[in-house]
Amino acid sequence: MHCRGTLPTGIARAAIAVRLLLALILITPLGLLPSGRAEETYEERQARLDRERQSQRDLEDYMDRWRANRAACQFSAIAYSESTKRWGYGWGKESRGEAEREAIRQCKADDAKAMCWAKGGWYCALADGPKSYGAAMAATAEEAQAKALKFADEVAPGSKIVLCFGGEPIKIIRRD
Repeated sequence: MHCRGTLPTGIARAAIAVRLLLALILITPLGLLPSGRAEETYEERQARLDRERQSQRDLEDYMDRWRANRAACQFSAIAYSESTKRWGYGWGKESRGEAEREAIRQCKADDAKAMCWAKGGWYCALADGPKSYGAAMAATAEEAQAKALKFADEVAPGSKIVLCFGGEPIKIIRRD
């Protein structure tokens, strides 16, 4: 799976094919066809248009798969400060460490620590209460919230969800 910021070789080739196709489309009104003939028959035109439409669909399908693979490689994290009750989050990062560092940075507290992390479309949730807190990750927002509340309520009841985020596309639920 390719997760870097550069385009995979297949996309680069597809981009070149699209440029050539655009060049062909721009040249065609001038009466110059790749065959060297000034005009094309109805059947030739339909066949060419069918090929162009199929090429466009193939490129769109490839880009959709590339975006899905890229999203599957991205990390999210939640950080929490017990002393200040502040929290922060990082998402869309290429590594767990990057996501955790961003979450801690947003927390803006010396004692901030990463509480949970998730990859791809998974969710992270943070529950906070007067005497306890908890964080969890899960495949759905509801599961992550339920787990975070369970962890917090094991210490002391009365916690509430203050943050839940994740999914593809990302959804952020904040309750300040």
